[in-house]
Amino acid sequence: MDRSLELYIQESRHTRPLGLLGDTRLVGAVTPDDQHWLRTDWNPRAYAAGIRHMSFVAPESIFGQISVQSYTNNTEAANAYAINIAHYNTLSEAKQWLHQALQEPAVD
Repeated sequence: MDRSLELYIQESRHTRPLGLLGDTRLVGAVTPDDQHWLRTDWNPRAYAAGIRHMSFVAPESIFGQISVQSYTNNTEAANAYAINIAHYNTLSEAKQWLHQALQEPAVD
């Protein structure tokens, strides 16, 4: 996740707006400590870097599905930042939604 944020920050210097697409098909269980880190460390940094939209390709395993849904629930419940998240079954659907979401006027 840190590497994806680093790449996002580098590219955002040249291209705006940007979103983040996560291919989570192979994601498994995410520990509570990692979920906490995502919620309290990574998400605020991602928001500060300009991420407002994230699109996920749905995980194949039930453990991955639970993990990604937990991440989404934690993100949506946050008061310090607002990141719009969507889940899709295919990469093309996830890309299409992200492309459309980035065409909308920014709301901070």
